[in-house]
Order: sequence, then structure tokens, then C-alpha cells
Amino acid sequence: MSSSNNQEIKSLIQIFILFFVFLFYSLLKFLFFFLLLGRSLLFLFATMFQYISQHIQEFFTTFSEKIPFFLIVLCVGLFIQVIKIVIDSLVQKNFSFSQFFSSWGFPSSHTGVSSSLTMIVLLEQGIYSIDFAIAFCFSLIVAYDAMNVRYQSGQHARYLNELRKSLQGALLGEDDKKATLKERLGHTPLEVLGGMLIGGGLTFILYYLLYV
Repeated sequence: MSSSNNQEIKSLIQIFILFFVFLFYSLLKFLFFFLLLGRSLLFLFATMFQYISQHIQEFFTTFSEKIPFFLIVLCVGLFIQVIKIVIDSLVQKNFSFSQFFSSWGFPSSHTGVSSSLTMIVLLEQGIYSIDFAIAFCFSLIVAYDAMNVRYQSGQHARYLNELRKSLQGALLGEDDKKATLKERLGHTPLEVLGGMLIGGGLTFILYYLLYV
């Protein structure tokens, strides 16, 4: 009886030993796997960092030698938008930061940006290039859209708002300001002309200051 119990105890001990050996072996495998994975990820991140830092260095090297053209167009657009805020604030005697994102007023920032782009293409490629033809047609479309499509949309919104106010008491009950349509959308010919002159002229000056 005692020998049978001893045999069972030995069997249990062997089973526990085998279990712990298997567990230790599994832990070693997982540890090796995670070390290998960590090394691979570290190599991947190091390669990505080297690639990104190299291209950033190349960008700033090129940037220090020659400013990209798109920054000129961006700066011209921001400058025109600031001018628009100042003029509108003086006329309306009210300043709001939301005016910075407006699409109306003097001068037209859309026309100014497109004129800036057209001027850069003209100075770089020449008047006979296909690039200038494309940019010139693009500017005309933007100017036409500002003076006609968007401007007429604003006029329609004004008439609808007036009609809504006249029918407010009889049909709609209380006034709902959230339903008021945005009236100032487009530009007058003078505002478009101002955007063209400022955008093209400022780009011409910046081009000869930075590239010539």
C-alpha cells in the first residue's frame, strides 16, 4: 500500500516537473519572440526616423536656398484676407475674428490667390507656355464665379430672407434666426479687380525680391 502511494507521489512529482519545464520553455519562446519583435520594430523605427530626418533636412536645405512658390501664394492670400478684415471692420465698425474666414468683401481673396498663382506661372514659364494658359483660364473662372454665381447666390439669399420676414408673422410664427440665409457670399467687380491687382502686384514684388 505504501509502495503504491509512493509510486503515485512520484508520478505527480514527474507531472509537475514536466509541467514547469514546459511552462519555462514556453516562457522562453515568448521572450525570444518578443525580443525578436522588439528588435525588428526598433530597426523599423530607426529606418523610418532616418528616412524622415533625411528628407526634412533636404527640405530645409532647399527651403533655405529657394522658398517654395506655394508659400508665396499662401502669404499673398493671408495678406489679402487681413486687409479685408481691416477694411470691413472700419466700414462696419465691428470686429469679429470670424471675418477671417469670410468669402466676401474688398478685396477678393479668391481672386487674389488665383492671380498670384497666375503671376508666378507667368514669371516662371512665360506668356506662351501651356501652364500660363491653364492658370489664366483658372483665374478667369474664379473671378467669374465670384462676381456672378456666388454674388447672385447672396442676392437670392437676401430676397428670400426679406420674403421670409414679411411672411413671418402670418405663416411661421416666431422668428427663427437660425433659418436666416447667409447673404454676403460673392464680390462686386470692384472687389474682384482689387483682388487681382493686389494679388498679382504683391506676387510680382515678392518674386523679384526672393528669386531674382
